[in-house]
Amino acid sequence: MLQKRRESLPVSVEVFEKSADRYDFISNVISFGLISKWQERFVDFVEPEGRVLDIACGTGALEKFLYGNVPFLVGLDYSISMLKVARRKFPEVPFVCGDALKLPFKSGSFDTVLVSFSLRHFDDIEDSLREIYRVLKRGGKAGVMELAFPERGVWRGVVEKFFKWFAVPFARLRSKEDVVRHLYGSVVDFPHGERFKEIVKKSGFSEVVVGGDFSRGLVKVYRFVK
Repeated sequence: MLQKRRESLPVSVEVFEKSADRYDFISNVISFGLISKWQERFVDFVEPEGRVLDIACGTGALEKFLYGNVPFLVGLDYSISMLKVARRKFPEVPFVCGDALKLPFKSGSFDTVLVSFSLRHFDDIEDSLREIYRVLKRGGKAGVMELAFPERGVWRGVVEKFFKWFAVPFARLRSKEDVVRHLYGSVVDFPHGERFKEIVKKSGFSEVVVGGDFSRGLVKVYRFVK
């Protein structure tokens, strides 16, 4: 059951509340139709099994690759509007409105936890990773997929121009300036590579695997074990 809306929403949630019904279309346009392929490759990379939690599940994008392929699946998101869309698409899947920093589940509840294009939006990455660690069973695994700026070269310049000339102006048409700053800054500031591996290990995880970059470094994936 979807919980009642909170009185105020974090900046990172506002844009999703406003665009929920159009979110899948917008994501597909901005990614030039690649987002579904990225999500499929991410699921293949993590190889989810057992009881699976999809954190910040949004409109249920990962569910189309998970539902029917794992014995138990639950999606969690802070945005009620996004969850309503997800529930329409997958009425058999339980969706919960909740905070990734205070997961409403008992310790050791899941075998696999996934976070797709969302960890950068959380107020505290380390706290969210510690919560993921808590709800995972011993030996359970987590997977994270995030946008990134390619490290160097002409491709990085192309991606930066795309964000500045298309993605940011597009977001500005639909959102407040602080939302726009968050969306751009969250990609720029996310601690990829060795920095992220250190944060993951600090949260208690072991065996951190950095997957191959998708689309020449535009997307990065990680898998780690409790």
